Amino acid sequence: MVRALVPVEVLEGETVPPGVLDLLGAAEVVVLGYHVIPEQTTPNQARLSFEEQGAAKLDAIAEAFADAGATVETRLVFTHDEAQTFDRVAGETEADLIVHLNPAMAADDLLVALHGAVAAERIGTVVADLLSTTDTTIHLLEVAGPDADTLNLLDRAERALDDAEIDPARIRTDRVQSDSPVQAIAEAARDVDAIALGERAPDWRELVFGDFEERVAEAALGAVLVVRPDPAGTADGDEA
Repeated sequence: MVRALVPVEVLEGETVPPGVLDLLGAAEVVVLGYHVIPEQTTPNQARLSFEEQGAAKLDAIAEAFADAGATVETRLVFTHDEAQTFDRVAGETEADLIVHLNPAMAADDLLVALHGAVAAERIGTVVADLLSTTDTTIHLLEVAGPDADTLNLLDRAERALDDAEIDPARIRTDRVQSDSPVQAIAEAARDVDAIALGERAPDWRELVFGDFEERVAEAALGAVLVVRPDPAGTADGDEA
């Protein structure tokens, strides 16, 4: 069963849209309620002030996931660095994917965007496990730079879906070249409910412009599922 980490900024009114509830209905879901605190505030101070309010909202979200069929656990953290927190909790819980929440009112179709040095087989396997009991259509899209040799990402992901016996009628495949992969993926995602990406090692562009996954999430309309490598370790954080 796929294990999904869903960070939710509970004290800022963030909610989980219906499409994400449906998409993760067959998953083990870890709902990570979090709140970013000022540097001068300690996590324990924030917990004393806001734990009751945050826990109540977190429980309501957990109940919605359970109603959708998911197995649910929750965590509530107060942190100075949300990205570090996500990495740490994803490692501790051995999450297969991390969900970036965007509006997704349905779970009818999923764009699987393949770009760069990602584990295409791993992405295909996780997507297949997540969607095996649904009718969600799957659009595999490989985006290569104009000077890049193909990494056969499309073929490798499609093979993983085939190995999992996903109905070929549910799968659509495309391969495009673009010197702006974020834009290419965002354009392809305009008419889909959610996007799945592979977690990538950062390159110089990401050090300048931000993580590739974050830029896709900002440009896209639907929720973004970032598939992690096979979980094998933990990351450190600074929250309580």
